[in-house]
Amino acid sequence: MKKKYIKIFPIIITSLVIIVVISILITTIIRKKDVFYFITQPKHYYLPNSNLTLDIEVYSNHQKDYYLNKDTIEKLHIKDNIKNDFYLVKINQIITKENTIKYNNKYFYKYLLKIEIPIKNLDFLQINQAILELYYLSTEQIKLDIGSIIIYNECKNHHIHISHLKGIVNQIDNLNILSGIGLTLSSDIDLKINNILPLDRRIKVQGSLIKKLKEDNYDNFINMNDLLDNEYKVLEVNSSFPPILLKKNTKNHYLIPLGYEKLFSTHILGFIIDYSIDGISYQQLINPFKFYATSFVNYQVIQYEPNLNH
Repeated sequence: MKKKYIKIFPIIITSLVIIVVISILITTIIRKKDVFYFITQPKHYYLPNSNLTLDIEVYSNHQKDYYLNKDTIEKLHIKDNIKNDFYLVKINQIITKENTIKYNNKYFYKYLLKIEIPIKNLDFLQINQAILELYYLSTEQIKLDIGSIIIYNECKNHHIHISHLKGIVNQIDNLNILSGIGLTLSSDIDLKINNILPLDRRIKVQGSLIKKLKEDNYDNFINMNDLLDNEYKVLEVNSSFPPILLKKNTKNHYLIPLGYEKLFSTHILGFIIDYSIDGISYQQLINPFKFYATSFVNYQVIQYEPNLNH
C-alpha cells in the first residue's frame, strides 16, 4: 500500500502544477485580449503624522479585477510628480465595494485601497501631484493620479478658542477659489498672534489685509473686494504679518485674506497659528476644515492594455 502511494504522489504533484500553469496561461490570454479602464477622483489628503493611512477609491470596468488584487501586487510607490521623489508605501487591504458608477456608457466597480505610509518622525511633507504607482508580479506597472498629500504635525496647544469658521469663495478664471476665511478668536489669557500659516504652502495669508469685522453674517460668496475696499489681489503673496493682540476673555471676528502663487481650487484647508505668551512661542493647529461644499467631481481615467508578450 505504501509503495502504491509513493508511485501516485508524483503524478498528483505533476497534475497540480499543470493545472496551475494552465490557469495562469488562461488568465494571461484573457488579459491580453482585454482593455482595462481605471477611474480615480484626485483629492486633497491631509494626514496627521500620527496616522499616515490613506483610503483611495479606484473604479474599474472589471469585477474581480486582476490589477486590484492585493496578491498580484509586488510593491507600491507614491511619486511626487513635480520633484520626482518616491515614497515606498504598504498596501494593507483592498476592499471590493458594491458601489458602481456609469461613465461613458460603461459601468465601473468600486475598490477601496487602504494604504499605509511607513515614514516616522516626519513633521511636514507636501506632495502637490501624487501618483500611486503599482508594480505587479507579472512585471507590469500602472500609474494612478490620486491628488495631493500633506502630512503635518499635530500641535497640542489650545490657548486660543476658535469658532464660527467660514469660507469666502470667489469665482476667478472659472474656478471656485477659497479667497479668504472668517473666524472668531478668543483666549483665557492675553497673547499675541505672530503669524497664521496655511498647511498648504502654495497658499499664503495676506497678513497686511487682515481685518476685524463687527459681525460674521456676511455671505460665503461675497466679493472679497467688497470687504477690503478693492485692495484684494488673489495672486499677491505678501509675507508681512502685523501681530494680532488677543485680550483675555474678548471675542473678535477676523477676515483672513488668502493669496495664491498659482490659482487652484480647494475646499479644504488647515492652518498653524504661531503665537506667544509672555515672550514664549507656541503653535496651535486649526484642523483641516471643509470651508464649502462642492458637487464638482474630477474624474481621471486611465486606459491600460496589457502587454504580456515578454
